[in-house]
Amino acid sequence: MIKKFLGLILTFSILLGACTKETRTLKEIEELSINDFLTKNNLTSQFKKDSTGFYYSTLRTGEGDTLQNYNQVFFLMDLKTLEGANVTTTGALITSTDTYSYMPNLNSAKGGFIGYITPIGLRNVLLKAKYGEKVRALLPSYIMFGKDGYSTLIKGNTILDATIDIINAKTQTAAEDTLINRYIKTLSHVYTKDEETGLYYKIVNEGTGSQIAIGSSVKVVYAGRFFNGTVFDSSSRETPFETTIYNGSLITGWIEGIQKIKKGGHIKLILPSYLAYGSNGGSTIPPNTPLFFDIEVLAE
Repeated sequence: MIKKFLGLILTFSILLGACTKETRTLKEIEELSINDFLTKNNLTSQFKKDSTGFYYSTLRTGEGDTLQNYNQVFFLMDLKTLEGANVTTTGALITSTDTYSYMPNLNSAKGGFIGYITPIGLRNVLLKAKYGEKVRALLPSYIMFGKDGYSTLIKGNTILDATIDIINAKTQTAAEDTLINRYIKTLSHVYTKDEETGLYYKIVNEGTGSQIAIGSSVKVVYAGRFFNGTVFDSSSRETPFETTIYNGSLITGWIEGIQKIKKGGHIKLILPSYLAYGSNGGSTIPPNTPLFFDIEVLAE
């Protein structure tokens, strides 16, 4: 009888525990998951909780006033799951039709308004920060991509670990210039900025042939790269690119840059997007993308 009674108590306890677990809300479950993550990684003291539900830590202090809905902001974003799996990060992850991206992972609110950005969790993180700030945020699913997730990239009910690097710039031109200078620091050469055009260049060899000018016909060996190193276009000595230089024949940055050397010369160019393929992009080039070119003009 006693064994039977104890068995009933045990069964009741298990059922009660199961019922208790089932009554917890998604917010409570994700709150526990985030706190477990912080505890296991000794991060509890570094993160604060926002009233909307996300946790955040300032990795680099910004300047000026806290960002507002009406501010334009440019930022790099790295997304992972709480388990550490990388998420492919593109401008498409900001689901508003009023957003766009340029360069790998550089995002912006079109028209100047953070208030356009969705999901709301990302917007709320930006509204806690300042220009130039770098923030890490742990974002529960109910303020990000919810139970449905995002396409095939993010499963439903996924807590996200986001690192957001806010560029200290209020215009696209200034943001690109900041990123170009960051990129230059990873290179072995010193680059000169043409203050009139915004073009950055390094003359490796000026050349000894005739000066290249509008109307010159040239044969060129070149490689065009994204800042992540991917080559998107190139030519070789066996099959050089042949063209005549005139306004409209090439992208503006090429026309400006190639005239800085002579035939037989070698120059490296870094082009802001407005000197490259602009807001429309090209066949393999996303809109508003700064580019790197290594150009050698063959001797006559």
